[in-house]
Amino acid sequence: MRFSNVYGFYELNPFPGCNQIVVSNHAFIYKHFRGRGHGSTQHRERLEKARELGYNMIMCTVKDDNESEIHILKKNGWTQESGFVSYETGNSLHIWTKIL
Repeated sequence: MRFSNVYGFYELNPFPGCNQIVVSNHAFIYKHFRGRGHGSTQHRERLEKARELGYNMIMCTVKDDNESEIHILKKNGWTQESGFVSYETGNSLHIWTKIL
């Protein structure tokens, strides 16, 4: 499911086979809103929406060079679980989780 706000958008999708885990993907802040704290605002909204939908855990993948998103995740108590190189894109990705 895609959720939009004035700053950008994000998606929350159920994890196949485990209905208590939600996958957060495509979190995006429009360029003209970046660097002003809107990523953190959207992050809090994302966690609140996941709780509201009844999930117990949220997970996401982040490119290893996405310093802004990694900063937000660390600041908000997420745990880096693992990493891998995507066969599809060649990008180095990290898996992050948070208990809600």
